[in-house]
Amino acid sequence: MTGTSDGDVVVWERTGGHDAATGAPRRKAVKVVQLHQSAIMCLVSYGAYLVSGGADGYVRWFDGKFRLEAWFEELAAGGVHSISFAAGGADAGDGVDNEAPLPDFLVGTAEGKVKIVHGDSFEDPTVDEERSGELLLAGVSSGAVYALAASPSADEFAVAGAAVGLEVWDYVKRCSLAQRGFKSGAA
Repeated sequence: MTGTSDGDVVVWERTGGHDAATGAPRRKAVKVVQLHQSAIMCLVSYGAYLVSGGADGYVRWFDGKFRLEAWFEELAAGGVHSISFAAGGADAGDGVDNEAPLPDFLVGTAEGKVKIVHGDSFEDPTVDEERSGELLLAGVSSGAVYALAASPSADEFAVAGAAVGLEVWDYVKRCSLAQRGFKSGAA
């Protein structure tokens, strides 16, 4: 799948063989589905779910048939550049269990913010303010969060941004554990 600047997802199918010029597998687009009204900045799978983050600042959860299952549109933190799942989150497995709560997840944004969103807040309509997520960091790297990865076993996450480079944070203690800067232009 590929997210587009128009808010669509393009589903590809391999057609066999490889492109002679690039060596990439040959494929053709078999389906186009609109998921957002703005650019899709990230797509992440979680078990049977496809989770999308948009330039509109929304995070949406879809099942395997692109049916909207959950949405978080109150984040108010800027376009969503990255999504990662918090430590201790239950694995969604191969199927969608409508009884199981969504896992907690981290969101990194174009405004340099990192929020933790509690998945169970979607199911409880009395806690609308919790659906906006809890701010963990603001002003990361003086710019956009380009990558975000939560530890599967600890209350830590790594965040990469434009100015600082890479930083590891403890999101319970709210402190930086390690930093690594990179020279300008280094990838």
